[in-house]
Amino acid sequence: MLQSIKVLGKLILIPLVVTGVDDMEKTRYPLAWPVGWPRTRQPESSRFDPRGDRSFATARDALIAELERLGAASIILSTNIPLRKDGLPRASSRQPEDRGVAVYFRVTYSLR
Repeated sequence: MLQSIKVLGKLILIPLVVTGVDDMEKTRYPLAWPVGWPRTRQPESSRFDPRGDRSFATARDALIAELERLGAASIILSTNIPLRKDGLPRASSRQPEDRGVAVYFRVTYSLR
């Protein structure tokens, strides 16, 4: 099942994965790609950073801020980058061979 959302002004489709909090905690490191979600064959430059000068830390923090504005909770960034003590990927680490990033989160909508 897919859910569409707008992130940074672009409509994207995300897979809905129902999982327990304990399962989500296990996905931070190493990268846990969603089952059945295709991977890009060749890495592409980010469409959100056309000049290519945004640091990983800046991109990570902007993504988390955008998800929080959407009302997301239990945000998990899953990467092959070692973690800081707070559970976020360490920005000062060297770039891993597999640069994939999967983002897991929960959003609760109320009907008004």
